[in-house]
Amino acid sequence: MDVKPLRTTDKALEYSTIAANALRDASAVSDIPFIQSVCTLSLSILPMVQATKYQKEKCARMVEQIHQMLCILFRLCVHSDVLRSPRALEDVARYVDTLQNFNSCLRAQRELGRLNRFFKQSEISTQLDICEMELKAASELFTMQYAVGLSTDLADLNADIEQRHEELLELISSQSDEDSGSAELKTLLTTLLAPVEPAHVAILGPGGMGKTALALATVHHPDVMAKYLERHFVSCESATSYAELLVSLGLHLGPEPSWQSPKAILNYFGACGPCLLVLDNFETPWEASESRSEVEEFIGQLSGISTLALLFTMRGVERPGKVKWSRPFLSPLDPLSSTASRQIFLDIADEPDDGEDAALDDLLDLSDRLPLAIALMANIASFEGYLATLSRWQVENTALLSDGHDKRSNLEKSITLSLNSPRLASSPNAINLLALISLLPDGIRVEDLIASMVPIPDVRQAQWRLVGTSLAYVDVSGRLKALSPIREYIRRTHAPAPQFTTPLRTYFQNLLALWKAKRHIHSGNLGPELASYVGNITELLRYGLSAEQESSWVEIGDSILVLHDFSRTMLKGDTQLINKLPGLINDTGDSGLRWRYATRCLRPGPLLPTDPDALVEEGVSYYGTHMTRSNIDDVIAFYDCVARHYSNGLHKDLSRATEYNALTLDLAREHGETVHQLKALATKCYIAQTSDAPRRLIPVAREGRKLGGVTRSRRLRVVGWS
Repeated sequence: MDVKPLRTTDKALEYSTIAANALRDASAVSDIPFIQSVCTLSLSILPMVQATKYQKEKCARMVEQIHQMLCILFRLCVHSDVLRSPRALEDVARYVDTLQNFNSCLRAQRELGRLNRFFKQSEISTQLDICEMELKAASELFTMQYAVGLSTDLADLNADIEQRHEELLELISSQSDEDSGSAELKTLLTTLLAPVEPAHVAILGPGGMGKTALALATVHHPDVMAKYLERHFVSCESATSYAELLVSLGLHLGPEPSWQSPKAILNYFGACGPCLLVLDNFETPWEASESRSEVEEFIGQLSGISTLALLFTMRGVERPGKVKWSRPFLSPLDPLSSTASRQIFLDIADEPDDGEDAALDDLLDLSDRLPLAIALMANIASFEGYLATLSRWQVENTALLSDGHDKRSNLEKSITLSLNSPRLASSPNAINLLALISLLPDGIRVEDLIASMVPIPDVRQAQWRLVGTSLAYVDVSGRLKALSPIREYIRRTHAPAPQFTTPLRTYFQNLLALWKAKRHIHSGNLGPELASYVGNITELLRYGLSAEQESSWVEIGDSILVLHDFSRTMLKGDTQLINKLPGLINDTGDSGLRWRYATRCLRPGPLLPTDPDALVEEGVSYYGTHMTRSNIDDVIAFYDCVARHYSNGLHKDLSRATEYNALTLDLAREHGETVHQLKALATKCYIAQTSDAPRRLIPVAREGRKLGGVTRSRRLRVVGWS
C-alpha cells in the first residue's frame, strides 16, 4: 500500500496522530495483541519529534514511515484476519521494539545537556539512522507481505450467522406459560426476588434439558435485572480444577492475574452491591475429586456474602456441600410438556402439512421432549419434511438395533440424525469443524481458525451450517461452541483427525512462544487471550500426545513447559500437563527435554525433588560435557535457576548461590546474551537481599542500567527485518 509523502512536518504529525487514535479505537474492538502498544508509543513519539530542534529532517522522514505503518495496520486491523497469525503478531512485536528504540533515543536526546549533546551528536545520529532503517524495513515488509483487500462478503456472512444464532437462542429458550420450563422459571424468580437472604439455587438435570437456557432466561428477566444491577454469567466447562475455576472467574472480572486469587474475587463480590453470579456447567470443577474440598470451601465463602445471589447449573442430581441452599429446592428439570415441545418444534419448523400431524407427534415422542433434541429434530424436519425425517429415523434406528447397538439415548440418536442429514452430509467441512470444536471446551473464534490455517475451506460457511442445524452456537464473545452433550458424543464417534488438530495446536504453541519471547513488551491482550484459551491449549496438547506421531512429542513437551511457565505467571498455578513430562521424557529419551524440565523442577513448588543437590550435580556434569551454541540458552537458564535455588528456602547456601550466579553472568556475557545477563543481575539482587547486604544492591543496579544503555547505543545493524 503506497502512502504519498505529506507536504510538511506539521501535516505529517497531525495525520499520524489521527491515524494512531483511529488504530487505537479499532484495536479496542478487534483485541489484536501489541497494536495498543504501537499506538501508545506512536502518540508518545510524535510530540517529542514536534519539539525537537536536532536532526529534524531525519525525524520528519521517520514520522512519514510511522504514518504509513499506522495506515497499513489500521487497514489490516479492520479488513483482514491476517494480523492474528503468529508470524504477523511477531512482526508487530518487533515493530514495537523498533518504536521503543526510537522513543528511547528521543528521550535520551532530550535529557542531554547542550554540551553533552554536542559531543554525542555522532552517536545520536547513528542511533537515529538505525531507527530510520528499521522503520522503513518494517513498513516495506508489511506492505509486501500483508497487503489485503476488502472482504464485505465475509462480513455479511458473519453478520448473518450472528442473526441466526440470536434467533435460535430465542427459539430454544422461549416457552409458553403452560410448559414445565415456565414453571421452573417462576420458581426461580420467586426465590431470587424474595426480600430475604440472598438466594443459592442449583438447576440440576441431565444433558440437553435446557439448564443453560433457563439460567439465561432468568438472568435477562426484567425483574431480576432490576433487583441485581450486576449480573455475571461464567462458564465453568473448561475449569477442571479449583485453580482453573479461579482463572475462569478472574478472567471474567478482569485481564490482570491479580483477579485470579480467591481473596480478590471474594473482595469484589463483597463490595459490588446486589449481584447475581451464574456458574454454568459447575459440575466440571466440582467433580474433580482432588480439588472438590477446595471448590466447596470457596463457594461456601461466596455464599456467605450477604449481597450475592448464586445460581448454578449442573448435570446430575447432587448439590455441592458447604452452601446453605435456598428452600424449597428446585427439582431437577423434567422433559418439556407436550404443549411446550410442540410449540418449540413449530417455532423452528413449518406447520405440518395435511397428514403429517401424526409424524410430528411421533417425532416429539422420539425426542424424549428434551429441548436440545427437539431443536435438532425440528431443524431436520424443516429441511427434509416430517414424514421423511420420521422415515429416516426408523430406518437408521432399525439398522442400529439389528447391529446390536441399542444403548444410545434418543438425544444421541437425534445428534446422529442431524449429522446424517442432507445439509451436513453434503458439507464435510462442517462435520470436520464440528469434530474440531468438540475438542475445544473454550470454543473458538473463526478468525483464530483462519489464522491457524486449519485446512477447512469456507470455514465461515461451515460455521453457518452448524449454527443453522443447532449443532453449535456462537456465544456472546463471538466464539463458536458446541453444547456439552454434543461435544462428548462427537468426540466418541467422530474424533478430529490430526490434519485438523495439528495446525490449531501449532498455532497456539506459536502464540505461547511469542508470549515467552516478547514478555518485555506490553502485548495488550495476548496474555489474557491465551489464558481464556488454556482449556483448548491443554486439550490440544493432550490430544497431540495420544493421536499424533512420536516425532512431535518433544515439540509438544517443550510447549507444555512454556504453558507451565505461562500458568505460573498468569494463572498463579501449575498446568496439569506438567505431570506428563516424566513419562514423556522416558518415552522419547530426549536429554534436552529432560534438562529443560529439570530446570523447572528446581523452582519452589511441588516439582522440587527430595534431593535437589543430586539433581544439580547431575545437571552440572551433563552441561559440562554437552554445552553447545545451540543449547546455550538452556545452559544459562539452568545455572541461573540453580543460583536462585540456593539463595533461599530450606536449601539456602549463599556461597553456592553466588558461585552459580557468577557462572551464569560469565556465560551470558561471553555469548552476548543480554536478556540472560539482566536475569542474572536480578538473581544477584535477590541474593544480596536474602543475605541482608542491601549495599550490594547499588552496584548491581548500576550495572543493570549500564547494560541497558550499552545495549541501546550499540545497535549498529538492522535486527530481524528480513
